[in-house]
Amino acid sequence: MRGAFIGFGNVAETTHLPAWRQVGDMKIVSVVETSPPRREAAQRLLPGVRLHDSVAALLETDRPDFVDVCTPPSFHAEAVCAAARAGVSVMCEKPLALTREQMSSILEASQKALVYPIHNWKFSPQMTWVREQVEKGVIGEPLLFTWRTLRVASDKGTKDSSPDWRTRPEIAGGGIVFDHGWHAFSMALGVLKQKPSRVSARLRTVREGLPVEDTASLRIEFERADAQVFLSWAAGVRRSEGEVIGREGVLRVDDQQVTLSLGGTVKGRTFPEALSARSQHPDWFLPVIEDFIAELQNPARRGRALAEAEHCLALALGAYTSHHHGGEAIPVADTGCDRSVAG
Repeated sequence: MRGAFIGFGNVAETTHLPAWRQVGDMKIVSVVETSPPRREAAQRLLPGVRLHDSVAALLETDRPDFVDVCTPPSFHAEAVCAAARAGVSVMCEKPLALTREQMSSILEASQKALVYPIHNWKFSPQMTWVREQVEKGVIGEPLLFTWRTLRVASDKGTKDSSPDWRTRPEIAGGGIVFDHGWHAFSMALGVLKQKPSRVSARLRTVREGLPVEDTASLRIEFERADAQVFLSWAAGVRRSEGEVIGREGVLRVDDQQVTLSLGGTVKGRTFPEALSARSQHPDWFLPVIEDFIAELQNPARRGRALAEAEHCLALALGAYTSHHHGGEAIPVADTGCDRSVAG
């Protein structure tokens, strides 16, 4: 299968490309990129690659079998819809969409081709092991999922192309809720395997001058469980941690280590790398590709990841709605308000 990158920034170069090079029967042959330095990087790293300055030009001349959308968020929906409507399968970085209208357009386009959102954190070794234990029933029915993402600042984009895009609401759609929040939502959904019903949130801008929220505290009500999420780009420390509390035991994630507390005994497992060790995770992307291929090959599986992205968007929008209502719990379906929370 012939593939194309739409956007060739940090995530494409350092995370996606190394993984694609390990997949023998799928090859990146084209790149859509408008930044001259990033076009040069693509040519250097992908000798012979065909370059295009628009998605329309790519679809008109090369017609790949799939595209891997790696642009900043504000460009996702347009690229996804254009490719899918042309019958080209799509992978897309998170957040898949920023508004309900964008998601509606993507769902319509997905009737013509597979649309697969990239939720790589749930494929990390630590969360894969946690999810497997929950699915085996080791800790019994899960009652509570907690997650804390602590960072000293937001991650930067490529230095030659909008390095601060994560803190620019016109590009990112919001602040930390649309960034690390989306990761936390997808992990909670993957572990609990339940539909969210209500969300409440308190959002703050701690660092002076930022036009978006850099700290968020959220509670999500599911059908038979709850989730509590805390996120900050102003924490003074870099760390990722959480737990899943079940009726019979507890699984705790402490960055590099996962412990299982069951029946008065505690067993630990240490993984080669901490979750917060770096921003790029090429080893997590291989299982993402495998899941994408599984949806391509098995029509019965199609739409699972896309449905998860629908819930992630609803939770993100619901968090902003709740914030503007003083932290009130908001039904997940009742979303859609101004996402500015600076001040």
